[in-house]
Amino acid sequence: MWLIGAMTAAIACVTTWLVTPSIVRIARRVGAVDHPGPRKIHASPIPRVGGIAVFLGFVAGLMFAAFATGYAANTQLDRAGYWTILAIAAAAVLIVGLVDDIRPVSYQWKFRISNRCGDGRLVCRISHRSPRRPVRLRPVSISGGGR
Repeated sequence: MWLIGAMTAAIACVTTWLVTPSIVRIARRVGAVDHPGPRKIHASPIPRVGGIAVFLGFVAGLMFAAFATGYAANTQLDRAGYWTILAIAAAAVLIVGLVDDIRPVSYQWKFRISNRCGDGRLVCRISHRSPRRPVRLRPVSISGGGR
């Protein structure tokens, strides 16, 4: 199982490394760059949408892991929902990052959304009893209340 983990990480890293130059070219072509200024440390415009390359690497690794472990092929397992939750959470973080690149988002909102995505509460709660048992999914509220 550790080999699948190592290969997943390698695939994610290599995919990110390979797509980054294309993302940089596209970002420059469409003007998605951060221009130098008095409060900035860079001397030339730099692309702002590097999260897309990271997301594509994550998706490549996620797809490899899902197929290598057999969960993607077997839709009867409850654990197939786990892969969907990871993809939805990663997409939500990507969207927040892209919105922040276009229009600034406060750090409090970025933290809240990333935290919710990171711990799986965006869509449902995941609980593990044993590595051999399927994952149970339970809906939860994402309102956050007065926190």
